[in-house]
Amino acid sequence: MRRSIWTGNRRWGGNVSSGVKSVIEIPTGVKMRLNVETKTADVFERILLWLPVILLPLTNIITAAVTRASITAAYTTSNTWIPFLPAAIVFILGAVIEELFYRWFLLKKVFFQATKLKPLLSILIVSALFAGMHLWNLRDGTSFSDIMFQMAFAFCFSIWAGAVVWKTDQIWIPLLAHVLLNATASDAEIAWVSVLVSVVVLTDGIWLMRGEKI
Repeated sequence: MRRSIWTGNRRWGGNVSSGVKSVIEIPTGVKMRLNVETKTADVFERILLWLPVILLPLTNIITAAVTRASITAAYTTSNTWIPFLPAAIVFILGAVIEELFYRWFLLKKVFFQATKLKPLLSILIVSALFAGMHLWNLRDGTSFSDIMFQMAFAFCFSIWAGAVVWKTDQIWIPLLAHVLLNATASDAEIAWVSVLVSVVVLTDGIWLMRGEKI
């Protein structure tokens, strides 16, 4: 994990010729500016970590309101796999299972901890697998073009989710985002809004991973 380069009010340096360590005082003005910059960067990074958690369900709700679609319909429709549970509940359980498998087990435990691959490459591989998993939806008769759109969004989401796991070593932020996303899903969709949100989420993840190489 990345650490702040400033850990205190003083910085230690060595005197090569005398072998005696000396204390280099940082000017107060410089120190204050560094503290402000560090705090600003921390706040901005926290916003990026949490942005999709708010953006994704909010987009679903606004889209449903604009198109007059019903989010609650999924909570009264029986699921074909588990008939005694509403479809929306199955979607929510699916989000939890997917995050546990793709983010906690596959990304964190296998790629981050058990391999020597770089974090960015690991995230790209897992994101491709996560996106490819949505090909399974073809069994329901969903058009291939719609599946491609789902896969593109899933890839963007997974890049952000992987970046969050790399930054925090936790999966609960992407898990919460995924659950809220599925919980507010409806059949309504505005193409340009979905594309814009996907780009925002992808950019968020790329920014969190800035400086990392494949």
